[in-house]
Amino acid sequence: MKSNKVIAVFSSFLFSSAAFAGSVLQITTTEHALDPPVLGTVEITTEDNSTRLEITSVSSNESGGMIYHGSRKEIIAIDHGKQEYFVITQEQIELMAGQVEEAMKQMEAALAEMPPEQRDFAKKMMESQMPVKQSGFSKGTVSKTGETDTVAGYDCEYYEVMNGDIRTGDFCVTSWDDFPEGQEVAGAMQELGNFFASMREAFSRAGGLDLMDSQQKMIAYMQELNGYPVRSRDYNAAGDLVKETLLTGASNEEIGAEMFEPPPSYKKMELQ
Repeated sequence: MKSNKVIAVFSSFLFSSAAFAGSVLQITTTEHALDPPVLGTVEITTEDNSTRLEITSVSSNESGGMIYHGSRKEIIAIDHGKQEYFVITQEQIELMAGQVEEAMKQMEAALAEMPPEQRDFAKKMMESQMPVKQSGFSKGTVSKTGETDTVAGYDCEYYEVMNGDIRTGDFCVTSWDDFPEGQEVAGAMQELGNFFASMREAFSRAGGLDLMDSQQKMIAYMQELNGYPVRSRDYNAAGDLVKETLLTGASNEEIGAEMFEPPPSYKKMELQ
């Protein structure tokens, strides 16, 4: 799995031996839009205001991880195949956004100096290398369907998401109060959502960033519905199922501080 260099990591390697009670969620994902469908697993570990996601593609055995440190306000992206990790902090986000904004200004100035017959071609070439202006993600309209279900032993209620007349997704939601350390998990997820929002805000000033939209959108749903979607499904405009995410287990566990650091043998890479 290739690391995304916009999400990254910093670690001191001085691990504490302390362990704390936290929550671990096991999830399976199926990408139905691909032929054959691609299966994956996700494990979400939360403790206090920190979150770790471990993602594995069952189909290709590729794996990667992401850690959000609430106390340090930074994200760690881990590539297990390459045994590497990257770090990004709030300060780095602002710096990178400023660099992109300056590059776009230089691009616009260069275009203004070109003859009209060359400008359109050059603009298309330049824009292919630059962020596309985004207006932010749309959550759509969420409403309860009245249907209920039980997933991984948790009772849940279904909600559907509509964008105009088109159903784009549905969720079966379990209250945070019914989850192991549910309110703590909710708080950690919100911390992560706030960091994603700050990334989008910084890059929107420089042309936009849609990289974090799906994660930020899901966290926004959790906040609005005050619960965790133990089953979620995405549909295309034709109504075909394109992706399904299913909770398979949830538990309380003693979590060591090393869970929120990259493996000590992994190499720290610098953002380019």
